[in-house]
Amino acid sequence: MEHNDGSFELVETKGFETRDWKMPRDEIEVLWLPEHPDYIYTVVR
Repeated sequence: MEHNDGSFELVETKGFETRDWKMPRDEIEVLWLPEHPDYIYTVVR
């Protein structure tokens, strides 16, 4: 989603956290987000 200020937000909806989900989430937070500072990653539970 693109915000009015030009920043971007990745929104993920989860019913509950599983072990299989935590690994890709960690990769997004550790590897991808530092290279894309104009993005925000939000998890909605």
